[in-house]
Amino acid sequence: MVVIFYFSHQPGGGEDAALPWLHGDIKNLLHIPIFGILAYLIWHSLRVRIRQTARLATTTLTLVLIYALLDEWHQSFIPLRDASLGDVLNDLLGGVTAVWLISRQPPRPARHA
Repeated sequence: MVVIFYFSHQPGGGEDAALPWLHGDIKNLLHIPIFGILAYLIWHSLRVRIRQTARLATTTLTLVLIYALLDEWHQSFIPLRDASLGDVLNDLLGGVTAVWLISRQPPRPARHA
């Protein structure tokens, strides 16, 4: 979340922009794997407490969506940046893809300490 916040906090446009050598469309597509990683981390941090896959998926995606919305709201205050519904949808696509991939993995046997 700190990495996402850092890049969201960079002013837009010109040489001051985060990753100025990347084309804008590529930067937008980076939302998908970045928020996929966030979903992966959320999933694995919650799975100790939430055992039902459907509930775990719903909770993970809800948290990803909340963070995506807050991230876009935060960007609306940064010079030369704006909030974008397209970015939120890319963020959610990353979350949905990660949750789908994770939920298709066979369960691992429990480890005993």
